[in-house]
Amino acid sequence: MIQISKLAGLKRAAKKAGWAGWIRSEADERAVLNGCWFDQRAAQRPVAFMERFLVHSKGRWGGKPLILDDWQRDDLVYPVFGWRSQRGNRRYRKTYWEVPKKNGKSTISSALAIYLLCGDGENGAEVYAAATDRIQAGIVHGEAQKMVLASPALRGLLQVRASTREILFPGRSGNFRALASIANKQEGLNASAIIADELHAWQGRKLYDAIQWAFAARDNPLFIQITTAGDDLESVCYEQHEYARGVIDGTIHDDSFHPYIRTVKNPRCSLMDEAEWFRANPGLGKSIGLEQFSADASAAAKRPTTEAAFRRYRLNIWTSAGTKWIDADQWQACYEDFDIADLEGRDCFGGFDLSRTRDSTALALLFPMDDGTVRVLTWYWLPKDEAIRQSDLVSWLPWASQGFVRLIDGPVQQYSLIRDDIRQLTERFNIVEIAFDPNGAADHLTQQLEDEDGIPRVQFGQRLFNFAPAVEEFERRLLDKTIRHNGNPVFDWQIQNCIMKVVDNTRKKPVRPKPDDHKKIDGPISALMALARHMVSEAGGPVDIREL
Repeated sequence: MIQISKLAGLKRAAKKAGWAGWIRSEADERAVLNGCWFDQRAAQRPVAFMERFLVHSKGRWGGKPLILDDWQRDDLVYPVFGWRSQRGNRRYRKTYWEVPKKNGKSTISSALAIYLLCGDGENGAEVYAAATDRIQAGIVHGEAQKMVLASPALRGLLQVRASTREILFPGRSGNFRALASIANKQEGLNASAIIADELHAWQGRKLYDAIQWAFAARDNPLFIQITTAGDDLESVCYEQHEYARGVIDGTIHDDSFHPYIRTVKNPRCSLMDEAEWFRANPGLGKSIGLEQFSADASAAAKRPTTEAAFRRYRLNIWTSAGTKWIDADQWQACYEDFDIADLEGRDCFGGFDLSRTRDSTALALLFPMDDGTVRVLTWYWLPKDEAIRQSDLVSWLPWASQGFVRLIDGPVQQYSLIRDDIRQLTERFNIVEIAFDPNGAADHLTQQLEDEDGIPRVQFGQRLFNFAPAVEEFERRLLDKTIRHNGNPVFDWQIQNCIMKVVDNTRKKPVRPKPDDHKKIDGPISALMALARHMVSEAGGPVDIREL
């Protein structure tokens, strides 16, 4: 809760000092309460440096002074370099700037790299343009080289070594390098600044995990992440995207993280919605020609094969992340009033997602019905300590009181209790088989169920190849309302949490939103595994997919 009276006094002091206008959000208010303040001279320093020493190296602006657009200056550079912590260092140590292509990301990245090398006052500055691809890492550095060579003042101050991708600042032993390598070679870095350009294109996270800790010896470090929306919902970029959204909407409090995301209001908007063009593209009409943008949008609207690319690159919409997997109204249309007693004695297929320690565990049973429909029931187990810890985020405790989840005393799962519960279900239903993740914690428990209770188990690797047919079948049944659920609120909640990683515009795999670890999807995953095994059975199974 914001301390209103204290904040009011701090705002009056900020107004008197002339910087109250930079308190723009609740995050800024919290920062002020934590002792942060805005230094207008520090904010203006990098802008003045660019205007005095840097020129554009190409295009219609080639040779002209580098003058930032208003949004680049006011929304990016001024806040990051002007805000100070209680100690007087920069408040922001990490940024995430996500804007569509052609809005000048590489230009501002290169300009900031040069400033951080020789204009920021850092002795022995080590600045890096980082990417997991050598060519991508060289884009920002290459542009910086051209800027230096085009500047009479900087040519005499800095040394450009194009062959080794280095720009040296001998006067203060500084160096700006392009960095693209495996993580274990970067663990000794003493970086003062790192610029990660087009983070969406990074492969894996080894390099990222290494370099984000490369600032330990610096008092005023800066990690700048600049990107366009991506399409991999399990990438480090999407992780940072979701973290930035959390800071923006106030669910995450982090004074040291500067988020800036420009995208459309409606991910399903018409490609010809001009208002959405401007909402996503701050450089439209300036660095981006409006006439050409309109022509590109019109062409994409007529060619479905290019529409997804236009939405991602020009409107900054994460493909697969614009909307939830299943619309709430669509899911509600598949509701049917049935209970366990209605399914006594019937055949069913199981999917089992067992957590290792503190996480929730889910079992889904899918019942083929005589009319061609399938009904789904789900059960959940969660350690009571974890339910209490998440009580302000998730309704585990009310759900438990209503019988929709079993809370297990203590901090971790007790597999023997879960096994006993499943054994009781075998007395009510004929469980044809249970699919489980062989890389999870379910191997030993399902082995016991098979050996002692006669329930066949089938390994189900959590791979795109295995999930894609079941997701397609689930969606088909959703449309024709031949999949039925009975309104279990835990299952309903998890269905709404579920988003899809899409490959080749068709194949889908369920993934959980990041970094919202409390948003579980073990119920839908279990249901999809159960549906996959039913599909195999209908096709003439049994087939063991453990080697797929």
